[in-house]
Amino acid sequence: MGAWGTAIFSDDVAADIREDWRDHIGDGLSPEAATQQVLADYADAVQDQDESGVVWLALAVCQWRTGRIVQSVLDRAIEIIDDGSDLRRWEWEQQPRQRQARAQVLAKTRDLLLSPPPEPRRIPRRRRSETLFGPGDVLSYRHRSGREFVFWIESN
Repeated sequence: MGAWGTAIFSDDVAADIREDWRDHIGDGLSPEAATQQVLADYADAVQDQDESGVVWLALAVCQWRTGRIVQSVLDRAIEIIDDGSDLRRWEWEQQPRQRQARAQVLAKTRDLLLSPPPEPRRIPRRRRSETLFGPGDVLSYRHRSGREFVFWIESN
């Protein structure tokens, strides 16, 4: 599990979804198209019993915070909170307080999602760096100390 706390975005998958959502909206996608893209990108997590709730909750909170609610996502997130399925990840004998803390986070999240969202605001397009290098390229760099470093490009 890539979680370091009980907050919604204290999880690797949730944090990645937040960044991807903002990128898709900033790139001009509609909320529906951005939602479909996120769900496609995280299809494995959506199918995973332990991570599915993370995907839906993170996506719903992102949509609420940016004022771009997709009703089916909101409904699914509320369902996950109400049925307690997300809490299964937090049932550790060694950390009973973690489950209780997550339950409190989910209760607050439910209240948030059921409240009126803010007005949509502009999300700027993120500048992305581009390079001429691609997967499999090898670069060499000689530091002024005389040490030489070799870098291998693994993926885009």
